[in-house]
Amino acid sequence: MAKRIWESIMFSLEWRMYAFVITSVFLWVTTGHLVTAAAQAFGLQVVLFIGQTLWYYFRTTGAHSLTLDALTTRLARGMYRSIIHGRRK
Repeated sequence: MAKRIWESIMFSLEWRMYAFVITSVFLWVTTGHLVTAAAQAFGLQVVLFIGQTLWYYFRTTGAHSLTLDALTTRLARGMYRSIIHGRRK
């Protein structure tokens, strides 16, 4: 379990570093203030890092009840059942 947590953190951290640079440059160009842009980009990347780490962990551990795949599967099964069995009164 610790290995999976570590892998999810490292996967998310790698992408957050790339995204921080891209977001900082974009905000710097649009706002004209490097320090403000870097602070906003850092805050955004912290939130995204936490979200992506949790998503990646749940995705790799098989806890699929909290993923978009599980939601779409549940919706598709419900639609299939309603089409096949019809609406019961």
